[in-house]
Amino acid sequence: MGGEVLRFLRVRDWFYYLVLPVLSWEPDTSPPTRLLLGVGVAACSLGFAYGWNNLRDVRLDRSREKNPLVGGIGRSNRHVLLLWILPLLALGGGAWLGPIPVVAAGTQLAGSALYSGGPRIKRLPVLGTLTNLWIFCPLAFLCQGSLPWASGLWAFTCLFGIVLVQNQLLHESMDRDEDLGDGVRTTAALLGVRGTAVLSGVLGLLAGMVTIRVGVSVGMPLLFVGAALPVTVFSLFIVLRPGGDAPARRRRRQRVVGMATCGIAWALYTFLPRLAG
Repeated sequence: MGGEVLRFLRVRDWFYYLVLPVLSWEPDTSPPTRLLLGVGVAACSLGFAYGWNNLRDVRLDRSREKNPLVGGIGRSNRHVLLLWILPLLALGGGAWLGPIPVVAAGTQLAGSALYSGGPRIKRLPVLGTLTNLWIFCPLAFLCQGSLPWASGLWAFTCLFGIVLVQNQLLHESMDRDEDLGDGVRTTAALLGVRGTAVLSGVLGLLAGMVTIRVGVSVGMPLLFVGAALPVTVFSLFIVLRPGGDAPARRRRRQRVVGMATCGIAWALYTFLPRLAG
């Protein structure tokens, strides 16, 4: 039962995004329980997003590994009930955390619902790609208390958003043939292999520039150049070798280098000034 739920919600595809609420957590003024609740809200929100996507795409997806409802299992009342419970838990947890987190949770849930259902925004080029920002970036605000904003929150949300769009382009490139067969024309399908590679490379270089700019703001540009290297070098590789390896493998590698750049930059920004002080 537990394993079936995890597969339906595709937890292995999003568990690493549970670090996002830490961007708005202030350890000097907020207890660890606030961060844990923020992570719990993020888990419920992402579980809904991916489960809802599986439910809506059961007739389109061809791989049971990607969507466990494919291959005769189909939807059940248990799946539908779960997709009602998760948003309620997310909104309840967000309300407990405060007005900004509950708005963030509601915004994320709305983006998830519209992306896969309703007007099915995911089928629209450019807009469908950018809707991923709507789904994931609000999670960075789940631990935000009263104003002013947590230190570095906007800069790191921007950095994450750039890396996220780059990853989404690689995802669309990976599913290009399946999407075209189902009448879905994504940004990657519109741009083609070379165009997608160039845009992905530009986004990676932009992520590197944002990382270095954050370093300049705290007087440590050279250290942040090192943090920017993973995503920058990887992005140059994408441009130079647009068809150099399997799309799924390339996407997994991008996820690692993107999260490495964001994580290293955040750790430098958060802890080095305290150690220096």
